[in-house]
Amino acid sequence: MVEDIQDDFTEWRLSVFRRGPKTSAEKSRSTQSISDARSCPKVSIIITTYNRARMIRSAIDSVLNQTYPNIELIVVNDGSTDSTRQTLEAYGSRITAIHKPKNEGISAATNTGLSACSGDFVHRFDDDDVMFPRKIECQVKKFGTNPALGLVYTAAYVMFSLPDNKMFRRMGRFIPLSEYAPASAATAE
Repeated sequence: MVEDIQDDFTEWRLSVFRRGPKTSAEKSRSTQSISDARSCPKVSIIITTYNRARMIRSAIDSVLNQTYPNIELIVVNDGSTDSTRQTLEAYGSRITAIHKPKNEGISAATNTGLSACSGDFVHRFDDDDVMFPRKIECQVKKFGTNPALGLVYTAAYVMFSLPDNKMFRRMGRFIPLSEYAPASAATAE
């Protein structure tokens, strides 16, 4: 039995952030006209993982199956001792796998991924999540509506498997961007 439960929680958010330019070349590129810069900007997706070989495939496959065509997927293996390395190597050049020699935690692994990414937008994604196929496409489209936006996020379904094999889906409450964006960004909604 599957039930949809509406809730008021706000902690489940899947976000894409606009990256600020780092180099003078990137600064110059960021001043191009909106039609040029927004035609198909690169989105860097960073997945950090530690001893999750059994579930990382679902996360990676959901990213690789996005409808949005310009995605860079970086997976940071944070010193896993299971078969995570072999699982990542099976993807070959479709992903950028970074293997850290020891586990340093999610923050350090995320920073490693951020250092390696080259996208105009950045999305940090968990190794036990999956994306709907149009997620990145829709979020990048939203950025295109207003150059002042710095963050676009979505609600999420959360699946729980209980001992009696019932599954429940919870959908986090969507908070309009206007509640967090400056007044100039809120007018684009």
